[in-house]
Amino acid sequence: MILRMSLRRLHALFAAFLLASCTAPETFRFERPAVDAWTALPLRLESGRPHVDVEVNGKRFPVLFDLGAGGTVWLDPDVAKAAGARFTGESSTWLDAFGIEQSSRRYVLDAVRAGDFVLRDLEGRELPPVPEPLGGILGWRLLQRFRVLIDFPGRRVVLATGGALPPDVHPELWTRVPFRATSSGIVTDAVADGLPLELVWDTGATRSILKPGRVDPERCGKEAFPTFYAETLRLAGHDFGPLAFVVLDIQEPPGDGLVGQPFFEAHRVLIDWESRELSIEHPAR
Repeated sequence: MILRMSLRRLHALFAAFLLASCTAPETFRFERPAVDAWTALPLRLESGRPHVDVEVNGKRFPVLFDLGAGGTVWLDPDVAKAAGARFTGESSTWLDAFGIEQSSRRYVLDAVRAGDFVLRDLEGRELPPVPEPLGGILGWRLLQRFRVLIDFPGRRVVLATGGALPPDVHPELWTRVPFRATSSGIVTDAVADGLPLELVWDTGATRSILKPGRVDPERCGKEAFPTFYAETLRLAGHDFGPLAFVVLDIQEPPGDGLVGQPFFEAHRVLIDWESRELSIEHPAR
């Protein structure tokens, strides 16, 4: 069944937009020094995908909140034009999650507002055509300049600088999980029902995913898409399971698979790029 389905259909079912690593960093600068401040972006699900709003040159646009995307703010070509993007005349190529080469034109956005933060001269790229238009994405190359609270239960994303955090967030009480910051994004070691795994964290993936060969097919459910139902998912020695993984033949990113949206629906996660730690809240029981 899975081999007979088109890659376009797989994109639509499992990964809103999985981006492989981007080799050229994209830069921006703060309009004013951002010290000890935080701002919340309302998070909503559209067709099951997490979106936030940003303002580009004074115009508001919805973008996919995609921790697995190696970009800043990438917009569909029509949206980029409407937003007043200044195209540089340069393009770059990269591989998507299914190993397909894509090409994107580069541009500069004069002003991007994310909550209370204003970012200037933001470098980005246009999105290639996808099965279901997204409008745009907000990726980890922008997020890495902040501490980021991903709060699906509270339907918000918090961007924070310095020591600032909302008063209801107490990461000192949460479980700390070390991560590696790679060209593919955030990578952690995990153990799922005794299986050691290297997983990339991706809010843009509508399911958690394992690549073929990581788990015995006999341990998977017999649905149209084989699914491994892990009763335990251990991170830094703490159990955050259960979690279901769809077995899907993706080529990128490297590693064994992805921690997708269902995990974030159950746990608040604070990302601290400076300390290379995730702080994960255990849900109330």
